[in-house]
Amino acid sequence: MTIRDAINEIIKKRIPIVSKPCRVLSVNEAESTCDVEPLDKTAKIFDVLLNADLTDETGIVAVPAVDSVVYVTFVSPVLAFVSLSAVIDKVFIKIKDISLEVDKDLIKLNGDSDGGLTITPTLRTELNKTTARITALEVLIAALGASQASVAGSIPLFAPLIPAWSAVSAGVAALPPQGLYNTNIESTKVKQG
Repeated sequence: MTIRDAINEIIKKRIPIVSKPCRVLSVNEAESTCDVEPLDKTAKIFDVLLNADLTDETGIVAVPAVDSVVYVTFVSPVLAFVSLSAVIDKVFIKIKDISLEVDKDLIKLNGDSDGGLTITPTLRTELNKTTARITALEVLIAALGASQASVAGSIPLFAPLIPAWSAVSAGVAALPPQGLYNTNIESTKVKQG
């Protein structure tokens, strides 16, 4: 190690980490950076990091609003990051395969390709309506089969139809009972309101 390297090491250890309030000029979400201007009107600072992981593969990224105040902390004379934000436009959170994006209009859980979350009470009501209609149709078909078998039995000309109508009644009666959908359709791990 040269004397110059030794002096640089000593200086690096003695330079304090400095934070300063700045106004956000622009944000580059793709690069997870922003450009800022210190409130003390010193030189603008470009490419200030929003996230420690430059690949954006994991972690939390709070995207500050343009024109809002942030605190920029310097790790070195050429490396700075946003340590505090007064107003944010978005937050990204990614942990392994789980991602969450929140902004003023929308919450995306692992993207938005599957559409919105269902509203469980409404879903339960609609499923119960459908179940009631199907049950009523089953009762109607069973009654129709029984009545037609009875009519066919009283008129000799229609007697060959008795097995078919009886089979319809027996088939509907053999269907498994269908209860109302009151359980097992709601996640206990994700809540909304």
